[in-house]
Amino acid sequence: MSADEFKRIFLPCHQRLYRLAFRLTGCSSNAEDLVQETFLKMWDRRSDLRTLDSPEAYALTILKNIFIDTTRRRHIEFSGDDDTKALQVTSEIDLAEQIEWHDNASLVNALIAKLPENQRRVMRMRDIADFSFEEIETATGLSQANIRTLLCRARKQVKQQFIALMNYERK
Repeated sequence: MSADEFKRIFLPCHQRLYRLAFRLTGCSSNAEDLVQETFLKMWDRRSDLRTLDSPEAYALTILKNIFIDTTRRRHIEFSGDDDTKALQVTSEIDLAEQIEWHDNASLVNALIAKLPENQRRVMRMRDIADFSFEEIETATGLSQANIRTLLCRARKQVKQQFIALMNYERK
């Protein structure tokens, strides 16, 4: 297969490949890398691609398989924003569960971002960065009792909003 044939057949698939890659990784740079790796793998196999019934389906399958292989190799990390530690997903979880975990983590990060400043800061320090109460006390100047109260209220609010959103999505 020549380069012109390859471009004619597979470049129209680029947008769909990118959308799937972004959905899987949640990050535009990782999605671009995944799409690029997919095109490289297909280019290496270009002599076998002449007989494909659906080049787009083949490309999407290659992309999904590369993502799964990468996930198994590196225990890929998903993160919602720069302030939080990444949510680790183990290789035993299938792709659908990985996507659900990623979506839920993004939703929780968005809910945390909407909290009042003190609650957000304390929750990120305790539940995401795994600071001790003493470390939070030193960093914020708040008493441990105040930290515990803020943390309890923040967790309760995130939990209630998360449950409300999940119930709404099921309707």
